[in-house]
Amino acid sequence: MNDEILLSARDIVREYRVAGSGTLGRRTTIRPVNNVNLDIRRGETLGLVGESGSGKSTLGRSLIMVDPPTSGTVQFGGQDITRLRRGGLRRIRTDLQMIFQDPYASLNPRWRAQDIVGEGLALQTQLSRRERRDRVAEVLERVGLPAGAAEKYPHEFSGGQRQRLGIARALVLNPQLIVADESVSALDVSVQSRILNLLQDLKADLGLTYLFISHDLAVVKYVSDRVAVMYLGRVVELASSDDVYAAPLHPYTLSLLSAIPQSSRTAAPVRQRLVLHGDPPSLSRLPSGCPFRTRCPFVQPTRCDSELPPLRAAAPGHSVACHWAEDIAAGRITPRADRTATAPTPA
Repeated sequence: MNDEILLSARDIVREYRVAGSGTLGRRTTIRPVNNVNLDIRRGETLGLVGESGSGKSTLGRSLIMVDPPTSGTVQFGGQDITRLRRGGLRRIRTDLQMIFQDPYASLNPRWRAQDIVGEGLALQTQLSRRERRDRVAEVLERVGLPAGAAEKYPHEFSGGQRQRLGIARALVLNPQLIVADESVSALDVSVQSRILNLLQDLKADLGLTYLFISHDLAVVKYVSDRVAVMYLGRVVELASSDDVYAAPLHPYTLSLLSAIPQSSRTAAPVRQRLVLHGDPPSLSRLPSGCPFRTRCPFVQPTRCDSELPPLRAAAPGHSVACHWAEDIAAGRITPRADRTATAPTPA
């Protein structure tokens, strides 16, 4: 990994118009991605974590123009891709690919693996049919699929093999950046580890850059160089993987990490359990001030309900969107008694 910025997103907003409640409910606007600024460095894996509904997948799709942002700019390799029209976007697709969460629903059940993986080559290149077939065979072998896989249909593969097929489809055009959207969450744990190792090997061999989206913090820690934490459409913490897991600053990150099962065999200290009460607010009715204040274990009677905390640098390379991050880290502000629980005895 180096310091070269491959993709730079500024003030990214994605809006949708949705129907209101009731028969005569008025349509309202929601923002699952709300003023996000993010840089992805060439050769790194940037982990993107948060609860379901936090906007992770929407952001990932917006950054590579699968679902273009409503406003804001995305620069890829120094080029503003949000201004590209259909022809320009088609050319840039070779560099920006996606691995989807469901390894079966994302594959055409009526197509053979040869056709699924080779579709991009047929659309984006001038290769002959034989050259496309040879390229597909090369990529299928690289992702670890058995000989003869090209002639099979998706239902003839196991779940892990189907995900390898999805990875092959993303790789076939030699992309620079791949968005892996919950790419192992639908797989058994033993299969997950093999797919994660495959992604790591491909990154090392091909110089790939990943945006790795997941709700599983243990998985994200294993693969990521840096981690961005999202809540209700905003990035609330961004730092190196080591810093996020060893010295988290945002109360939401603290709560997520405290929920990871811990064992007496690990060297890490047992964290105090921070309980998040209730569900996240509706995107159509966000609270004033800090969006996290309705569930925050450290909520304060001042500023939290009136001022939206910006994402700011709290330490070198460590950004956080919390008014009280330094006070919480230093122990000057402690969690409310009604929003904490004693951590269970390690197994």
